[in-house]
Amino acid sequence: MKGAEYLRQIEYKIAIVRDKLDYLGAKYCNQTERKLAVLVDFPPLNHCCYPAVSEQYVVPRENPWVPSEEAHQVMQELAATVEDKKLLRCLKFYQKHPWKRSAKKIAGMLQEKRHAEVTDLLMEELKMAAANYPRRKFTDEEENQNRKIEKRASERKRELEEQGFRINIFREEPFIASRDSLQYKISLMIWEKKGKKRKVQIEEFSADRRG
Repeated sequence: MKGAEYLRQIEYKIAIVRDKLDYLGAKYCNQTERKLAVLVDFPPLNHCCYPAVSEQYVVPRENPWVPSEEAHQVMQELAATVEDKKLLRCLKFYQKHPWKRSAKKIAGMLQEKRHAEVTDLLMEELKMAAANYPRRKFTDEEENQNRKIEKRASERKRELEEQGFRINIFREEPFIASRDSLQYKISLMIWEKKGKKRKVQIEEFSADRRG
């Protein structure tokens, strides 16, 4: 999603957490995962506004533009934590009037720099939710290849940071038990400095791509 890739990443990770909760159960999810999983039912952040997959893979929902009360609670908690009073007012209005245009307005607000603390807090909570899980183990050959990819990405990250850019790193890994065509990949999310809206550029590093 050009420019708003960070929001697509948020949507994607929330959807994964929700799938984990639905298919494995609450005992396999930590407290933060259980809390954030409800945001799959928050249209300004889910597939309605920032789809991470093609429409054919989206599970149909009744009244998809109407958020759940649990999702409202979590989003209002995030806005209150960073003292984003304007966003909090809009969220409360949206709670009373769950209209599509209200959802679109909030989705647009989440792209603005003045509301950046909310999305930054959400990204940090998603990161912390996964922090205590063990790192996946690959074959020796794969581990060597992955380290080469990580080295290239780290060198590029350092180069960009020396130029004053803020960088986030995302890793995409193949399944271990059930192999598929997905490659180990590292993406650098490069935050643009100008403009009122938050925009990012993406550089990808994999076995067949040098960024």
